[in-house]
Amino acid sequence: MGFKIIESLDSLSKREKILLLGLMLMMGCLSIVYVGLPLWFNTPKFVCIDEKDGVYKKCSYEKACSDESKMKLDPDYDTIDINVYFQLYCSRLSIKSEVQSILIVGSWIGCCFNVFIGVGKSKRRQFFTIIAGLYIFACVGSLITTSAHMCALFMSLTYFAYNSCYANIIAVLSENFPEEKKKYFFIFIWETYTIVGLIAANVAYHTNSNWKAINITYGIIM
Repeated sequence: MGFKIIESLDSLSKREKILLLGLMLMMGCLSIVYVGLPLWFNTPKFVCIDEKDGVYKKCSYEKACSDESKMKLDPDYDTIDINVYFQLYCSRLSIKSEVQSILIVGSWIGCCFNVFIGVGKSKRRQFFTIIAGLYIFACVGSLITTSAHMCALFMSLTYFAYNSCYANIIAVLSENFPEEKKKYFFIFIWETYTIVGLIAANVAYHTNSNWKAINITYGIIM
């Protein structure tokens, strides 16, 4: 395959499309698993009422969830991730799994769309304009919705938008790079995931994993 796979998406053989799809699915999964999920879904800490003196004391996750009427979030736990913001713990734990699944499915659909729907040179500008509009709409929607499922759907759309145009972006840039410089370009593309991860981790550290701050940062970069 070499660099030929990115010069014309429409000319790919069945084998090349399968290989490219595998690569894109891997990258789509990595973009969420390594950048998003560890930062957005931390296990919160709780305090429970001590039956002896009626004072709130630190307790385990299991004990807190065994009787939600006698527990609350630990005042010292100032993380504001998706878990805490939408209260995706204890009796609402199943919603957390649904939210995570929506994020991954949206990303993978974008990867499939990216590989099997090639965009010709004459339509790329319109395609990127539509994708950019969808991306901005989804980013804003994820920040203002009050529903965990809608937030996940909007965030899933951002992953869909990004992953659906990744190969086309590579195609455009590859067409304008000299043959001898293409390998450096691909190295740079792969390194962007490391850079984005480091920036997101830094923002998470300084904002106590504030999911909105991370999402805005991730949206601006991507």
